Amino acid sequence: VSTVGAYVGCLADKGTCQPSSVASYLAPIRKRHLAGGYTSPTAHHSVREALKGYTNEWLDAAGAAKTKRCALPAPLAGRLARRAARAPDHRTFLRLTAVVTQSLWGRRARDILGLRVGALRCLASGAVHFQITRSKTNSRRPGRERPVHVYPTSPFAAPDYPVLNLHLLPAWHRRSGSPASAFLFASFSSSSPGSTLSAWLRDGLAALNVAAPSAGLGLDALAQFAGLSRDVLLGNYLDALAPSSPEAHLFFVRLLPPPVALPARAAVLPL
Repeated sequence: VSTVGAYVGCLADKGTCQPSSVASYLAPIRKRHLAGGYTSPTAHHSVREALKGYTNEWLDAAGAAKTKRCALPAPLAGRLARRAARAPDHRTFLRLTAVVTQSLWGRRARDILGLRVGALRCLASGAVHFQITRSKTNSRRPGRERPVHVYPTSPFAAPDYPVLNLHLLPAWHRRSGSPASAFLFASFSSSSPGSTLSAWLRDGLAALNVAAPSAGLGLDALAQFAGLSRDVLLGNYLDALAPSSPEAHLFFVRLLPPPVALPARAAVLPL
């Protein structure tokens, strides 16, 4: 048991293996012991505690659970952000800003709609700090349920509409007298936040006169027809919509490590 616990600690020290992949490393150990008629050491409480600590350490180092790519190409996110900045009413502004924020931050719909006024801090530098409660599926540790995430400052001079729109929200809530516990984007009463944001996205795309091409088939049928997996088909579709764009550089280059050279093309967006 102590040897297996030390092995888990070694994997944690290397930091190259995600906690979700550790089970595949421990599977041969478990199978060999069971085949020999012994109790699996991976079931011992000390090994389980080591695995739980590994998960917590990984989440704390990353600052969040793994992000998810959203099906919204950067050029469309840019157009929606600019439309939100010119929205004739606050309701449209809130909805479009929520859709763009989910796309750029790569968070779950529930995380975005569950944001509170007090969980958002917009800095003068252009960076945005926000707090999202870890989901029930993630390991938790007292005092670390709400890590702070950072959407960095843009390195370009072009108007950063997604961040500019977010900067307007705290001031609007202060003028409205909203408490820090109020929801940032809308009243969070929906039991299906994903459907709520999808509906807002459809409305925004309809206003832009943009719609996904349809062949009268579902995605699974299209994947079977093309001889590709569903994930490959979706990834190729997104890349075909936006293979490379100034918006992608403006929104996502800031997330790269500092040593990465910035592309020379970059970034004056149409106003």
